[in-house]
Amino acid sequence: IETYLSINTNSIIFDTINNGKLQSSVEVLLVFKDKEKGEIKDYLKYELKSKELDSIQQRSYFIYDQQRVTLKNGIYQLEIKIKDQNNEDPPIESIIDLDVNNGINDEFSISSIELLRKIEKTKEETVISKGGYDLYPRLSKFYVDSDSIVMFYAEIYSAKDKSDTYLLKYNIVDSDGVETDLGKIEKVEIKNIYPKIEKLNIQSLSTGKYSIIIQLIDKNNNTLAKKSIDIDVFKNLNQYASIPDPKASESDLKVAREKLIDYTESLFAISDNAERIYLNNVLKTDKTRNILSFFYTFWEKRNPNEPLEEWKKYYEKVQLADKRYSIFKRRGALTDRGLVLLKYGVPDHSYDGADDMKANPYEIWHYNKWRNISNLKFVFCSNDYLADYELLHSNVKGEVRNIDWVRILYKETFVEIISQSENPELTSRSFDSENTMNLINKSFIASEFKALLYYKNPQ
Repeated sequence: IETYLSINTNSIIFDTINNGKLQSSVEVLLVFKDKEKGEIKDYLKYELKSKELDSIQQRSYFIYDQQRVTLKNGIYQLEIKIKDQNNEDPPIESIIDLDVNNGINDEFSISSIELLRKIEKTKEETVISKGGYDLYPRLSKFYVDSDSIVMFYAEIYSAKDKSDTYLLKYNIVDSDGVETDLGKIEKVEIKNIYPKIEKLNIQSLSTGKYSIIIQLIDKNNNTLAKKSIDIDVFKNLNQYASIPDPKASESDLKVAREKLIDYTESLFAISDNAERIYLNNVLKTDKTRNILSFFYTFWEKRNPNEPLEEWKKYYEKVQLADKRYSIFKRRGALTDRGLVLLKYGVPDHSYDGADDMKANPYEIWHYNKWRNISNLKFVFCSNDYLADYELLHSNVKGEVRNIDWVRILYKETFVEIISQSENPELTSRSFDSENTMNLINKSFIASEFKALLYYKNPQ
């Protein structure tokens, strides 16, 4: 198994080292487990350090890493942990399933196909150097109008002691398995390992899902080994959203930068922890292409078949959030109400507490169901009629939870209202609205807490 890791230095923190220069450090842990038994079969733990820099402005580049592990045929899980040593945030974690199989014929096999971003002649040997060339991995399988060429690398292995001649066939097929006319067939002589670097022109492909397939064929037309990788091609990309092409000119990118940042910032609401860390860092960089690359990869991850259609649907909610909740110079999509709307959608029920004169301005949102969670509730509060509404409390795991939200919402009038009750349990210093709901409902003061009543019975 050969692993490739690419780290954008704009996403990690640089710290001053002993010689006064700046350097970043990332700890990587790769654990290979038998998927069925859970047994650890191999692991790698190591540290990746950046170049030593004189200035933080020099940090815009990628750190590449390559590792090799030998595993027997079988089904494995690769557990990955990547920790920025200069950042207190938790490590980025991921699990990947691996199917290690020699293929059709035990004497022959083909490695996984590696998509390439760039190929250059080697000037100095590094981890990405092979056969006299530096092979820069392409992290995305998403190809747009400006991607006229698909480049890839693979290795063909033979267990035979002597070399022999075979046919090597590679082509691109559509989602129905129909071959395109982009393929090639060539005679190759193989002994032990045969490396293959190839470029195919994909300008003629229309929007759709495709597979690159490599086959090793003997003189009797028998397939000895086969490997494939899926790619997605999107044409006329800009008709889906007003975003620049990834390979647009620098001047065009500068013009679109402000709008691109607005688009990318709006993804925060639905990003996972790892994406949020990267998002915060990539928006600080001056490299517009890095932001654009994140944007494309983000939507490809969520909908490999129609990533831009997914963005179009989401952007409708962004526009709604901006329209409803923008205040002064702050975009609505970045307010607490905007973030909740983008993540969970428009609430099924909502209550505006503007007429509740005993409380600060508030809104309560209720969702019947979101994914596999039922009865979601959110309480937003404003400390001033001219200020934004902040999320004060929610019953959703992972969101803000504040058991004293009613006390905070009603402020001075809370004590006044509670003092009218003869129940001493209601005068406790800590007021958990959910646990004491029955007590309040039994007392004559229940109607005084309109927010509490709606929270309990939102419909």
